[in-house]
Amino acid sequence: MRPAPWWMRFVPHGVVYDIGANVGETVREFAPLATWVYAFEPNPLCFRELRKNTADLDNVRLFDCGLSNTIGERVVFTYRHWLLLPVDAADPRYQHRDYHPGQRSDLKGEFSAFFTTLDHMAMVLRPPDFLKIDVDGMEWAVLDEARDVLDWYRPILYLEIGVENMRQYGDEARKLTQLLCHFGYEFVIDCYGSPLRATEAILLADADGVDHDCNVLCVPRGDPRLDQFEAPPAEFA
Repeated sequence: MRPAPWWMRFVPHGVVYDIGANVGETVREFAPLATWVYAFEPNPLCFRELRKNTADLDNVRLFDCGLSNTIGERVVFTYRHWLLLPVDAADPRYQHRDYHPGQRSDLKGEFSAFFTTLDHMAMVLRPPDFLKIDVDGMEWAVLDEARDVLDWYRPILYLEIGVENMRQYGDEARKLTQLLCHFGYEFVIDCYGSPLRATEAILLADADGVDHDCNVLCVPRGDPRLDQFEAPPAEFA
């Protein structure tokens, strides 16, 4: 059994929203720690596996929808392996040094799903104490309609920031970090499995790598647990 990652220490004995739950790996990690886990997964093939993989967990509730800044049906384009569709890894083109999944039209798939907003779901369900967001470039769309949640409930967030993925949706990572700074969040980067406290500038620089996604813990300013991490150098403010 692999050890829990460092950021799991921040998961409270409260309500966790797993947004982009995929097939349930993190849901199973959250379940023993949380009072309730609400798992959101719009991909119908992943949701089928998610349901099977979490059937034994009494404190987990599943939702076959996505979270965004609009409410309604939409078509999502994504990579075939994220849709659990077959990909021919033996194709010699995949071995080319310039290969990048986002540039390969034959790897793309699509599905149609219903989306709603985080602010709306927090009024219908128990509000979150912790948010895990891994939505392949739609992170800004999720938080754009989560302003009431961020303002009223001050949840801790663990999210993936993929600059290139966000650009495919016409969004910028800077909009996301500015929103979190506005609501008084500080950042701890998951740096190859170890925590590194970061300013907004450090976070954006780390996220803006080639084919690189940055995982970051976002903690409300003033949380005493931030003191365990060394503050970033002032010149990187």
